Amino acid sequence: MGDSFEVEEEEEEEELAYDVELLPHDPGLRMDIMDYPPNQRNPHEVENNCGGDAFVNGGFRAWNKPERFDKHVGGVNSAHNIAYEKYIQKDIITCCAKEITRRIVEEVGDEYFAILADESSDVSQKEQLALVLRFVDRKSGAVMERFLGIVHVGDTTALSLKNAIISILMEHNLSPSMIRGQGYDGASNMKGEINGLKTLIMNDTPRAYYIHCFAHQLQLTLVAVAKKMIIVVGCLKLLQTC
Repeated sequence: MGDSFEVEEEEEEEELAYDVELLPHDPGLRMDIMDYPPNQRNPHEVENNCGGDAFVNGGFRAWNKPERFDKHVGGVNSAHNIAYEKYIQKDIITCCAKEITRRIVEEVGDEYFAILADESSDVSQKEQLALVLRFVDRKSGAVMERFLGIVHVGDTTALSLKNAIISILMEHNLSPSMIRGQGYDGASNMKGEINGLKTLIMNDTPRAYYIHCFAHQLQLTLVAVAKKMIIVVGCLKLLQTC
């Protein structure tokens, strides 16, 4: 009984060795395909009838033939598409985000900049803080606004928001001492004179002057005007009941 259990366990471990999820993320650390038994060199592609002998005869060489390429890639559930959805898409998005952020930081350089920040809850009711940089382009003299990132914050207290902002700036080698402006909404945790976010920032950087965000001012104006219009009020009430 014990021997049969050990045999089954060894067979199970052997099967798991070919589980895609268990393969090292770095292709250079993976076992060479030719080291696998001939019938198990590419079980996923054999099962889905794609790939052919690409891995044993020098690779796929018919890139200029769409029908051959489609056969090589396989269907929706092929190993190629599964890998693309699980790994490649995320890697591409991550690389793009890092490159764009790097270019933004290069644009700012060692110059002064202002910060625009706002927080909001996502669909899972987690607080998120978005940070935008506003600066003058050195070459054209134009005022630029660049989205730097969005981070989760535990709460919306001024101290938590300040720590999140400083953390993002330091992560990208941007000195908080170069801040020359702050733009937030008119909430008390943002513009409070004693413990508001703008006060905490100005305690460290006295020249980081605060301006009530014009977009938020416009929003408040539109809300106030809309409340005076019977048609708009009726439409909003109708939407709330739907």
